[in-house]
Amino acid sequence: MSMRHILITTFAAVMFAISGLAMAQVDCSKLVDDLQGRCEEINRMNKICANTSGDARKACERENYHVPIKEDCSKVPAAAKSMCEAHNRAAEKAERCNGKKGAEFEACRRENATNQPLRR
Repeated sequence: MSMRHILITTFAAVMFAISGLAMAQVDCSKLVDDLQGRCEEINRMNKICANTSGDARKACERENYHVPIKEDCSKVPAAAKSMCEAHNRAAEKAERCNGKKGAEFEACRRENATNQPLRR
């Protein structure tokens, strides 16, 4: 499976979970090894946030979803290596905000933003 397919599948899975439609648990064993960690994290988050909806669901997901493990870029094709490394850098930055809530989370998110605002 190419890195592009992995990223598209992961993005779709995360968006599905965030939308509140993924209340049921997914059998992560049927996914490729690279996606199993993310799948298990989404299942864990869905258990915790099962009885919430709307803004409460979004807040619960933000507080309980932890950045998935970094990818092993040595296993991806050469064409996808730079994308994989960029993903790992973004995951390292986002990982710094795990467990933070409210204003502390927002400040951390701004401080570790992948795309810094342009300075004029």
